[in-house]
Amino acid sequence: MELFKNAGLALAAASLSCAPAVVQQVQETPEPEPVYVQELAPENFNAVVLENELPVIVDFYTAGCRPCRELAPVFDEACREFYGKVKCASFNAYLDDYATAESYGIDGYPTLIPFCRGSGGEEIHVLKDLKFSLDEMRARLEELIENCVTQSIS
Repeated sequence: MELFKNAGLALAAASLSCAPAVVQQVQETPEPEPVYVQELAPENFNAVVLENELPVIVDFYTAGCRPCRELAPVFDEACREFYGKVKCASFNAYLDDYATAESYGIDGYPTLIPFCRGSGGEEIHVLKDLKFSLDEMRARLEELIENCVTQSIS
């Protein structure tokens, strides 16, 4: 009887060793892509914009606004390029809160407002120039960075 028990164990061991090797594939989870433009709401506006150490530029827009939709890809691309140097955010005034937009004197969309350590800067009204180019957006972001550096030195 003992022989059969040992034979059974040997048989089981043999079947395991003959089984095809199971290769455990470890799939690497890709790093999530950074958020280049953060969507704002009244609840997070202060934390993201006014309490940020980085210069911030906020695109105030409404969903039904054609010039706003035309500006969005230019804004997104510039924000990708300046990621880590400037915090980019967008605020849908129609959905979220016209009062927040109005508190900054905004009466037309799209409007970009740069912020440096909580202080709102001069508005950039995009309505005047519907062909707001990527080069112009880059220049505005460079200007924002420079102004914030100058403010922190003085």
